[in-house]
Amino acid sequence: MYQKREQEAIGLLTDAAAIDGQSATTWLYLGLASQRLGRDAEARKAFQKGLTVAEHEVVHVPRSGLFHARLAYFCAQTGQTDRAGMEAAQAVQLAPNHNDTLWMTTLTYEHIGNRAAALKTLQSAPRSLLEDLRRWPEASALTSDGGFSQLLPAPGGQH
Repeated sequence: MYQKREQEAIGLLTDAAAIDGQSATTWLYLGLASQRLGRDAEARKAFQKGLTVAEHEVVHVPRSGLFHARLAYFCAQTGQTDRAGMEAAQAVQLAPNHNDTLWMTTLTYEHIGNRAAALKTLQSAPRSLLEDLRRWPEASALTSDGGFSQLLPAPGGQH
């Protein structure tokens, strides 16, 4: 997907989901790849399956910020805006310095239209995470925002 080869990714991710349908990450990336290619029905199906898996993860490990962050993103993708916001807030409380948690929470806030919360989530993020977000189409509007630019220190600066 980093190489913008979503069609290939869909094939591999579909195979992976057939082998292990209990991987929230597989459903997440399958949904995103399908969405990027305009396959909205397939994306919705993948996000719905991922939502079910993510709910089970949170039940089994309720103190995992990452699991709450993934659940939040699946909620956002399936139209559960209020729940997405609550899960995202809980994720950041549980794991305020975990990069993957910050990543998913930021994308959740951006997806549900809460740019201020997305930017606030990134205030303590390392430069590497901020730079990586620039590569993701799902974050393009956010990374074009002036508030995002202010999060990046000048070259040679501290962050």
